[in-house]
Amino acid sequence: SSDERPAAAGTPRAAEALAQSSSEFARLVAELTGDDREKSEAAAVSLKALKDEHLNADTDGKKTKILDLKPMQIPAGMIEVQSKAEDLRAMKNKEADEWLRERPVPVVEDYKGRKRPVDHHHETRAAWEAGLDDVYTRRYLDDELHARLKALPRDKFYAVTRAMGLFYDRDQFGGGPHDPNHLPENVRSMAD
Repeated sequence: SSDERPAAAGTPRAAEALAQSSSEFARLVAELTGDDREKSEAAAVSLKALKDEHLNADTDGKKTKILDLKPMQIPAGMIEVQSKAEDLRAMKNKEADEWLRERPVPVVEDYKGRKRPVDHHHETRAAWEAGLDDVYTRRYLDDELHARLKALPRDKFYAVTRAMGLFYDRDQFGGGPHDPNHLPENVRSMAD
């Protein structure tokens, strides 16, 4: 019934619910990457909605080396980056650390376990430009969807993250879509 409580973790009902959601995710991925354009488009809409339902509520970040982050987009507007870098340079260390702590970089892990920022690219590049080594990161998605995304093979990982709005495959001129091989290795390589 509609007033049933969610299944407690570790119970048979919880295991069944997890299995059902896992098979639904697999179906959406198969339809997204399949040949039926209508089903692919519908799956993309469903995956974006699924992402919105599985955002991580925990905003506490942990320090991560800036150059260990592999961006999910090619460009970052350098005017905004320079402005934020100037602000960070003007701050004392403790103040800059607090500013970054208040803006943790949301990340997803890819099929190789690499941390992939899905937002706050400007802040990350600005911190690097300001001579800082670390930013704070946090998981963008809850554990369930994060694990499913991380388990996808490369081609499906990028197809799903594109559908979810997490992978921006256009360059600084609006050209694309580009192959994920064109993504920068780290924030130093992001285009203006």
